[in-house]
Amino acid sequence: MVRRGWASIVLAAVLAWPCGALQAQPQPSPDERTWLYNVVTGDSLIRISYEYLRPGLAWQRLQQLNRVSDPYRLLPGTRLRIPVAWLRADASVAEVVHVQGDARVARGGTAAVGAAVGQQLNAGDQVLTGGEPSSLTLRLADGTRLMVIPGSRVLIEQLLMRGRSGAVDTRLRIEQGGADSRVPAVPGHAPRYRIDTPAMNLGVRGTEFRVRTGEPGGGTRLEVLDGAVAAEAQRKQARVVPAGFGTVADVAGSIGTPQALMAAPELGAEPRRLERVPLRLSWPPVAGASGYRAQVVAEGTVDHLLLDGRFAEPAARWADLPDGRYVFRVRAADAQGLEGRDSSVVLVLKARPEPPFAAEPRADSVIHDEQVTFRWARSPLAAHYRLQVSTTADFSAPVVDLDGLTAPEQVLPLPLGRYHWRLASVAPGPDPGPWGDAQMFSRLAKPAPAPPSPTSAPPAVEPRGLVFRWQASAGASYQYQIARDAQFEQIVRDDRTTGAEAVMTDPAAGTYYLRVRTIDADGFVGPFGGWQQLDVPRRFQAWLLLLLLPLLAL
Repeated sequence: MVRRGWASIVLAAVLAWPCGALQAQPQPSPDERTWLYNVVTGDSLIRISYEYLRPGLAWQRLQQLNRVSDPYRLLPGTRLRIPVAWLRADASVAEVVHVQGDARVARGGTAAVGAAVGQQLNAGDQVLTGGEPSSLTLRLADGTRLMVIPGSRVLIEQLLMRGRSGAVDTRLRIEQGGADSRVPAVPGHAPRYRIDTPAMNLGVRGTEFRVRTGEPGGGTRLEVLDGAVAAEAQRKQARVVPAGFGTVADVAGSIGTPQALMAAPELGAEPRRLERVPLRLSWPPVAGASGYRAQVVAEGTVDHLLLDGRFAEPAARWADLPDGRYVFRVRAADAQGLEGRDSSVVLVLKARPEPPFAAEPRADSVIHDEQVTFRWARSPLAAHYRLQVSTTADFSAPVVDLDGLTAPEQVLPLPLGRYHWRLASVAPGPDPGPWGDAQMFSRLAKPAPAPPSPTSAPPAVEPRGLVFRWQASAGASYQYQIARDAQFEQIVRDDRTTGAEAVMTDPAAGTYYLRVRTIDADGFVGPFGGWQQLDVPRRFQAWLLLLLLPLLAL
């Protein structure tokens, strides 16, 4: 067996603390793995041996190993050393308690299949998660919870229960991605919980920590939030990382000095309410942060991960999420990529039923009629609609507030003034959705009569091209349109001029239509007049113009 080095000794020390001497205890042999049992009130060697030792092993061997003078009187709080080879070892399982997105399980060399809540995993099984927002949460027999983040590959190497009391001995390997662990401190025994990564191995008891591996730059990041973690690298370098600190192990197997984690961002205590998708959430920047990790978890949980993302700026953006209550949390990352303490706040999303699309009055439009017509598109989720009209943008005192509208149209008399209007859909229940974006319009008095449409002269074919003329008015300008159809859906030219003619040089053969309208000096636009039509023959060339002119004059 491999001889234990200093790193293993440090690891064992962390797993053993705090440890008082039962009596003068013998040191285990260099190649002997031991398990430490916490003595509680009422313990005796006979009971401990019955609970934990394999059948056939007498309690006297435990007494001799630990040099216990009175097997019936043990001091609570002290530790007994028990060789792992002496312990009962029964296979344990891990249960899937949450699945999000693309989360799969591979076992026995078979192809990975979709994971399901309630599924039990055994030693040798592998968990794989796809890209964001995929995740999976496991619960072990001793209450330990492991949240596997997106883009991860985690192998369950060992799941054992030691003794009748259920002490758990767990060993995992994170080959890529990462996981957040919460390991409970169990009175009476010290659970063995170990996570190996390509860059470092971690020994844990009763703590909360995060580990990430295989990210840009390589290596492994460790962030300890509670308790302590003993980290051992490939070079047999070992460090104990306490709560509030993190470290990075590079691909060569060197562990950096633990660094204090960044403080949690300020999110405030008030719940965040969103009424639009895609989701957009922002927060004040943290001094010195190189980026941020933002997550959304189910309300009432800490590891039912629904959304996860890394963002360079203090703002998170996600495509969608069902309406409901969630917990939004965010943390800052330092220059090494170590992520700090979380800050969290309740997130309330109410974006459905979505408001209908407003059609009329259009934004910034001017209406002269006394009756204003409001129109909007139908919403498939709406049982009816609510319409508000206000003279102020905050709708604090709407002049119109109509609920229960079933048709996508409403005609209302309004006095002269400037107005804001908005709509909301109401689903059966009733279940009112959020307000849509408000639009502004003006109700103004009727203006003076519109300027008359200019009188168009018959179009002409001249040496310079196809010419359209109309009668000009002093001080006016004109908008003219030339189209290939009388409905003016196939417009080939739409222009403005202060003159009284439009010229198309070398037009293609076919039929053309022209219409013109007057624009007064004060900018008031009149209606288009009737259209004029002209057919241009094929192979229209400038040298044919002289031949065509006499015919057009007839």
